[in-house]
Amino acid sequence: MTRYDEIVVSHDELCRIMNSCIDSIRDLKTHLDREIRRGYPESIATKIAESCSFFFDSIRQCLNAMSDDWRFISFCTRFFLVLDASFADQLLDAASHVEAGPSSEEFGPRVPDSFVGPVPYGFVRSPNTGFCGPMPMGVQRPITHVDLDYEYLHVSDREIESVRSVADALRRAIDLIDVFIDAATEFVGTDAFQGMYAQAVKAHIENTHIRIMRTVSYIAYSMYQTSYEYAEGYASCIGNGRFEVDERELEELILSLRSRADRISGDVVEVNAALSQLALPDDVSVHFRPLNDQCSGATDRLAVSIRRELTALKEIEDGSRPGVSGELEDIDQIDAYGDLMRVNAGQNMLCSDTVTLDRINKAVDAGLPDDAVFFTEHFLINDDGSVNENRRSMLRDVLLNDPSFSERLNRNDITVGSLSATLRYMRCLMAEDVEKSEAVKSALERLCECPGWLTSLNAAGNGYNDYLANDSNFRISVENMPEAVIDGALKLGVNMANDDSHGYNNSVLRWGDNGDYDCASFAVYMFAEGGGLDINYGLDKSKHRNIAVFDMASQMADYGFVKVPFDGDCTKLQRGDIIVINPDCTPVNGHAGHDHIEVYMGDGVVIHATNISFTDDVQTQGDDMAQRFRNHPYYADPDSDEDTSGKTYLDNYCEDFNATFGTNITSDNYKVNGIPFVGEISGYRIASVEDPETYIDYGDRGPVPYIVRYTGGIPVSCD
Repeated sequence: MTRYDEIVVSHDELCRIMNSCIDSIRDLKTHLDREIRRGYPESIATKIAESCSFFFDSIRQCLNAMSDDWRFISFCTRFFLVLDASFADQLLDAASHVEAGPSSEEFGPRVPDSFVGPVPYGFVRSPNTGFCGPMPMGVQRPITHVDLDYEYLHVSDREIESVRSVADALRRAIDLIDVFIDAATEFVGTDAFQGMYAQAVKAHIENTHIRIMRTVSYIAYSMYQTSYEYAEGYASCIGNGRFEVDERELEELILSLRSRADRISGDVVEVNAALSQLALPDDVSVHFRPLNDQCSGATDRLAVSIRRELTALKEIEDGSRPGVSGELEDIDQIDAYGDLMRVNAGQNMLCSDTVTLDRINKAVDAGLPDDAVFFTEHFLINDDGSVNENRRSMLRDVLLNDPSFSERLNRNDITVGSLSATLRYMRCLMAEDVEKSEAVKSALERLCECPGWLTSLNAAGNGYNDYLANDSNFRISVENMPEAVIDGALKLGVNMANDDSHGYNNSVLRWGDNGDYDCASFAVYMFAEGGGLDINYGLDKSKHRNIAVFDMASQMADYGFVKVPFDGDCTKLQRGDIIVINPDCTPVNGHAGHDHIEVYMGDGVVIHATNISFTDDVQTQGDDMAQRFRNHPYYADPDSDEDTSGKTYLDNYCEDFNATFGTNITSDNYKVNGIPFVGEISGYRIASVEDPETYIDYGDRGPVPYIVRYTGGIPVSCD
């Protein structure tokens, strides 16, 4: 016998939660009790209505047992704010020794003689200290004997209305079931009920109540789909008119019409024969036209039309039969749940046969669908793009049962956050006119590819994040993980650095008109064309964003970038960070101050578009910096004794760069790890090899107050 520690109860909060559960059960039972059986015994429409009534009867069995559970929990928590271990043991011990439970009329948890105070509703006083034991199994009644065999169609408009009524009742039941699932889930997660004893109660609610009701919801929705499609199928076939369809009567009508047509046809033949034999005097010129037999043709056309309609109606009937058959099997399963739940209801939920409870759990699991795409499309995503969040946890179980997803998803990956983000992504796609099934497939594939990223986006989007609150931005972020965006951007940057057709230009042609860029436009181009982000860049301010150094942070914030302060520690930088140098520069001596943009490659290396011109107006197309470096002699300081004869600017640049950063580039080989360190689009270092932490402001370019980082819109604090 397992011993439990004390129960700790926050009375008011727990009462609120439990009342919510109890009220939701009561509302659902009231709704089910209102439904009456309809008897039109000739068609599948009747079978749908009957199966709904049987289904509701089965749900009632489960609800009655669940009500007993909640009454017992309420008793323990309302009248013992702190239930100590000894009393918990007394409950369990007394229950385990009860050999025969009371009759159904006497059923109710019993309070011991020592209990002082009013007896809770649903409880009875006992002459002993025992509580009610297991309920008798009772008679298992076969409730789902619905005969699906039929010979003729006999569908009336009132039967179709009854099916529509069934669909409405099921839709309402689904909503009420979801309310209970939400309330029970809140109970399982509440901190107002704690301790080992409390955890055992919560486990029972989660493993039986919630799981069973999720399966009930799935079956109810399946029946709703059958009912709705059946009724709409007839409405489509006959145009919403009032009608009576009886296949036998229609065949008799066709035979009667054919018989009449045959008689008329024979009369026409006789008349025409008589006319042809009619003899008139030679002086009489009267022309008799033979009769035309149109009745037979009209009868044939009518017969074809009737049979075409019957074929369409039969397709509706035949399409519904397997659905109803499967649902009846599911109803039997729910009825079995009810019997098992009755045996283990009330106090016995804590001392019931674990094998029996395991049967319930396995039966519930077996009743779940194993096609995640079908389940999501039909049970989670409505045609208008809205999502039933209450089935989110049910989707988790379906994904784990579907081999095409379970093999790629770790159980721990399917979190509330990742599922919520997946559902929101589906909505976003459908809002942009993506077909429903394609939206579902795309979203579930994304869940398999990056569940952690979806969890992060959901966490950030649930806060006060203006960027991710926008559905369009959220969709873009889902589709553009930082790793992929940054890898693509840096790969493009390296390729451009190795292609001398791309150079530097800070004039109106800086947006790549001739393949040239300045520092800011190069960084934007990398992320737009290499990273795949839809950045609206360009020179024409009436159409594009002419993004520059000073407004890089504010402009790129609209594309999932965040502004991050920089304290000079290069080890805190991440690949793809846009380093903003001296963005608030002011004119110096009448000339513009210097500002600059670089993109961090990792390991103290950046890539940028830069230019060192030896004339004031050089804006040459392409990259010719290395050649200009070679062609330009290096002049040492006049006060220096250094011998600069035969040295070029490129030689000196390499020597000075090596001395500063600990590299070994030369005028003949200035590539490091495939990136040229000389050129208008080139690599560069901001930290030495020996000291990777400290930022080096080589050339007194100015301070770096912040960087701009692509995170998909997630604040850095959420990383």
